[in-house]
Amino acid sequence: MPTFRFHGTDPEKLLQINKTLHQELSTLYNLPTDHITIEVIHSFFFSLDATTDSYPLIEVIAFKRESIIEDQVAQCVYRHLQSVGYPESELYFSYVEPRSYYCNGKHC
Repeated sequence: MPTFRFHGTDPEKLLQINKTLHQELSTLYNLPTDHITIEVIHSFFFSLDATTDSYPLIEVIAFKRESIIEDQVAQCVYRHLQSVGYPESELYFSYVEPRSYYCNGKHC
């Protein structure tokens, strides 16, 4: 935790930034790198009558943090995506309450 779910992205492009993205996110969150999960979800986007390409859409599932940290996380992800050819992206946070999060059947 936190988990970053990338839609509309090429896994090979994310692999190019994976290490530095993990490192920078772990610094921002003050967590070990193995606590950061990056997932690429193969998504299909539809217009009215066909499938269409999309810009990256990133869902961050995490405990709520201070706004300044979330701002820095959003800027970090955006900057890394730009570096591999994505000029636009959207990111949003979905919050998990600590009382609702379990590790091996117990509260973490």
